[in-house]
Amino acid sequence: MARYMVLGTNALVIPKQPFADRYGTTIDQQFGETVDRLVELGLVENTPVSIDLTLRGKLYLANVGKSFASDMSRMKPHPAGVDLQRGEGLSLSGIVSR
Repeated sequence: MARYMVLGTNALVIPKQPFADRYGTTIDQQFGETVDRLVELGLVENTPVSIDLTLRGKLYLANVGKSFASDMSRMKPHPAGVDLQRGEGLSLSGIVSR
């Protein structure tokens, strides 16, 4: 569910009905507090059919997406300068990923 939300954020709109069809619950039930907070910050608009990023939300796209990630995912180091062909490089925390 979190992945759906993060990927939707990257697409600038998160449709509600496909989420409900796929997971048998609603975005409001699962992420209501997060969405409400993002609305308060002016980052998203909560419409009856979707969660839409505002202009401000588009400027802070990565932060909006991270707000839906699980605590465990937020703590993972993200790769920087990774060579995808060889599968190696340094992460932002200096840990070599292989």
